[in-house]
Amino acid sequence: MAGRMVMHGHDVDRQFEHFRAKKVEVSTSTALPRELDGDMIAPSSSLVVNVLPKALRVRTAVAAPTTARPS
Repeated sequence: MAGRMVMHGHDVDRQFEHFRAKKVEVSTSTALPRELDGDMIAPSSSLVVNVLPKALRVRTAVAAPTTARPS
């Protein structure tokens, strides 16, 4: 599913819902496993996430220039 979203965006597959928020609160009736930045943390029945504007920076390598051969 992640591949479809990366390749085609969230509008292609209606199984996904797309939201924007500054704060997200999730509550469940039972404790569930949770993950934080790829690490497992203690199970809980709640999770609060605050999103900081411009907090994520994505950097990529610069493509090496290509040298064209004269024909």
